[in-house]
Amino acid sequence: MKKYLHIGLTAVPVRSDFFFFLRNWTDAHRNENTFFHLSLPEHLLKTVKKVEYSWRWTFRPLYYRRVAMYLCNEIGRIVREATAAGQDIILYLPDDGYWAELLVDIRAKLGTRMKIVYVQHGMARLVQTSTISERLRRTFNNLSRLLSGWPMFGYGFGSAAIDAYIVCLPAEAAYVTENFDTPAHVAPWFVWARHFERVATWDIQAAHPRRLLFATSPLFSRRLDIFGNASRHQQQYFADITTCLRAIKMETGCEILVRFHPNEDRQQAEALFHSNGLDEIAEIDKNFDLMDSLQVCSFVMSYASTVLLESVLIGRVPIHFIPEAYPSHAMSFMNEPLRLRHSHDGTQIITTDHSDLRQLFSERTIEKYAKATSPLDYSTQLPWLQT
Repeated sequence: MKKYLHIGLTAVPVRSDFFFFLRNWTDAHRNENTFFHLSLPEHLLKTVKKVEYSWRWTFRPLYYRRVAMYLCNEIGRIVREATAAGQDIILYLPDDGYWAELLVDIRAKLGTRMKIVYVQHGMARLVQTSTISERLRRTFNNLSRLLSGWPMFGYGFGSAAIDAYIVCLPAEAAYVTENFDTPAHVAPWFVWARHFERVATWDIQAAHPRRLLFATSPLFSRRLDIFGNASRHQQQYFADITTCLRAIKMETGCEILVRFHPNEDRQQAEALFHSNGLDEIAEIDKNFDLMDSLQVCSFVMSYASTVLLESVLIGRVPIHFIPEAYPSHAMSFMNEPLRLRHSHDGTQIITTDHSDLRQLFSERTIEKYAKATSPLDYSTQLPWLQT
């Protein structure tokens, strides 16, 4: 029987344990399987956070030489030890794009048959990169490899750079298999096992709180200028948030919490929170663990945030914030769109699929999503986790 070493890689700062299920599964099957958590050391994780959520991300090779060399050396050491022990290696990567390209390059340099599996923990954008954009990225990557030895960009979700995908939604699996001919397995229990375990301890008979959690998106904080100041995009984002949340507060009386993204510049975000008047209608969510916030909120609102997916999986109401001037991010699961647009005279107009905001933020909507949550099926294991 084959023996496997399962490597869970943490290359970006995270608060969630994406390998909770895998760690527990391997502990229960120790005869043939072992788990190793490979994480960048703290100083390199700080480098990644500084680069990925700022203007610096377009110059990754200038900052990531030590990151790439660390991963190459550590994976090389692990591969040699595993090979000597007669183990096949599967590396789980909780991020596609750039990190997939980097890991494929490292695998090629090491000359190993290590299998790379991407764990899709967020909401994938199911739109292929344009031909022109892909050609430009390949050109820059080739130039970057020539000058620094490592790539500069990734090619987006489902780029077929790796061997298999673990995703949360059937639409994501269909997108990958149909467009890139790469195996994709729907297994939300693999990705969010720790969350589901927490939810199982909640009192399902408890009263539903009429409370909204708004989770900010890192897409705009990434656009801080070279001096670290908020960009025009981030300033507009907070102004739009304020418009919508003020209307919700006035029409529904719903309590509102605003949760900043963990990789967002907290000082900058809090300054915008106060300067836009959000402190008059909402409180800052101070919980470190997202699940503590989801437990006390029935509605979750955001633009292009993984929090919407996490909320719908456990029966909370996901409200998709859609300003007309923002790039489109379609949701591959049931959700409640809330649109913000401007009329000809410049007035901001908020619309939903309901007759008014009170109907959206109602007990009926809460019950609809609570009933739509079905028990997870653990019976269909991933092919390489068969016993």
